[in-house]
Amino acid sequence: KPGEKRLVEFSPNEFPELVFKNPRLWWPNGLGVPDLYTLQLEFRIADRVSDFAATTFGIREVKDYINEGGHRGFMVNGRKVLIKGGGWVDDLFLMDTPETLEAQILYVKHLNLNCIRLEGFWGKDHTLYDLCDRYGILIMVGWSCHWEHEEYLGKPVHERFGGAVTPEDIDLLSRMWQDQVLWLRNHPSIYVWTVGSDKVPHPDLERKYIKTFEKYDPTRPYLASTGGVGSEQHIIGDEEVVSDVSGPSRVKMLGPYAYTPPVYWFTDRRLGGAYGFNTETGPGPQVPPLESVKKMIPEDHLWPIDEVWEFHCGRNVFSTLDRYVNAMQKRYGHVDNVEDFCRIAQVLNYELMRPMFEAFRANKGIATGIIQWMLNSAWPEMYWQLYDSYLMPNGSFYGAKKACQPRHLLYNYGDHGIYIVNDEWRPAENLTAVVRMFDIESKEIFDRELSVNVRPDSSARILTLPEIGNLSTTYFLDLRLHDSSGAEIDNSFYWLSTKPDVLDYDAKLGDWQFYTPSKAFADFTLLRSLPKVDIRESHEFTILNDRGQLHVTLTNPTDRIAFFIELNVAGKNSGRSVLPVFWEDNYVSLLPGEQREISAWFFRRDLKDEEPVLKVRGWNS
Repeated sequence: KPGEKRLVEFSPNEFPELVFKNPRLWWPNGLGVPDLYTLQLEFRIADRVSDFAATTFGIREVKDYINEGGHRGFMVNGRKVLIKGGGWVDDLFLMDTPETLEAQILYVKHLNLNCIRLEGFWGKDHTLYDLCDRYGILIMVGWSCHWEHEEYLGKPVHERFGGAVTPEDIDLLSRMWQDQVLWLRNHPSIYVWTVGSDKVPHPDLERKYIKTFEKYDPTRPYLASTGGVGSEQHIIGDEEVVSDVSGPSRVKMLGPYAYTPPVYWFTDRRLGGAYGFNTETGPGPQVPPLESVKKMIPEDHLWPIDEVWEFHCGRNVFSTLDRYVNAMQKRYGHVDNVEDFCRIAQVLNYELMRPMFEAFRANKGIATGIIQWMLNSAWPEMYWQLYDSYLMPNGSFYGAKKACQPRHLLYNYGDHGIYIVNDEWRPAENLTAVVRMFDIESKEIFDRELSVNVRPDSSARILTLPEIGNLSTTYFLDLRLHDSSGAEIDNSFYWLSTKPDVLDYDAKLGDWQFYTPSKAFADFTLLRSLPKVDIRESHEFTILNDRGQLHVTLTNPTDRIAFFIELNVAGKNSGRSVLPVFWEDNYVSLLPGEQREISAWFFRRDLKDEEPVLKVRGWNS
């Protein structure tokens, strides 16, 4: 009738064309192809098209589950998925373009991650969500914490429920949520609605949310809070984070957010360590490479670190780099110029980021998910980023990428074990693991070769490293994994110390345990004594359609380790890095006599009509 609004439903009982037989399923990155379908709709009046609409969708089933420890995990198409992700943020001035958004989602896939967490409904349109659909990146969607805290709202808030407690606010927020669900529900990449961040919604508001889900989207689980409740048996701090309607969230937000040594992730069982689902955490600042620092810091403030640097840090307890710098100098020695600082920063970033993801992978089953806080940055900054706002990866980018290789050998800093991890849903058989240790003089002090079989979606300890007497304070561990044909499918290189990191778990930081202080630091100062080595390189650029490709061969002809080699593509005239760039591997170390081939690709448009050149530099090369 005139002015009428009607809901028209097409049932598969009436329309058998809607029944899919053997559908192509949508899978997240690493588990399969994210297949998509398109639905086209026409509204006809007397055989004349009055309106037309189309939407893309994927066929998949999402469920959550509770593991034996009482922690929540998620399943896609009946298979448990270890969530490996990062916190997303839009550009500060919402200047993201389809090109920059695609570059970043391609970064996520390249990192071997499978998820981004949106604390807020980001995106000016569907582009971000469409890209995640296309590339198989899961999305946690939900409100940010800003409606929950007085400092953001500028008015007193409820200690449990934040700012939405009046009937008017509850009605407004519930209608806003309904709009968001209707806007986004067709995207298969969205696997959970998170209706609260640090706190839980008021019970009246949560009940309205539930009615919305029941009516408009009963296909996904929801979280009342991503806040710091692990399970009914494992609650840290105030029990007020538990929802009166849905109970405990069974995920955790217990930090850390500042400097954290590798051993923490493997040994902590009380706070943010590798158990359950840690919805936001990370080892603190990730200082970008020198090129980015020079873009954001005026030349007359490049050294020493001052208030201009701190302007690009965080707020409150995150307003300086003091903890990061202290750890760097305790572990790697005194730093007295910006070049040395940014060089060591990439080593520290890599060293601290890799074990976080590795620990959650080694603890598959006990651990169900990890979100690095954060993935990217809204503006040029020093904190919480795998790549910066210029799209420049830092050391943590390649540490995370290495940690999340589908089939991977890793070192457990807690029990000194060598673990193999298989993310794939098929067994890996007749593999060969090669474990070697070297002292600071590059002398091999341990060598073991093992035949390995690994079950689908599993991890297992295959070796415990022996204690070796008279070992140099700093030493090296090299891990290689070969398939049944002998081809190398994974490699990892660690720098370790006989002096352990010791954490002060009894330290009291006030209301918020945002990190665990250290009582003692590992010692890597011997890295400064590594002799210079001349590595050889050859490379070839090819330009094909919209992409540039690069193949590099690195050779270490000496009897010493070439440590932490950085590869970079730049414009010949400007010297500026070509970004984004997708290196197969980076910040690599070469054993004595080793040769390695590494490939990369980039978008042709980012050359900006310059000729590409390769830059190679290393810690001691």
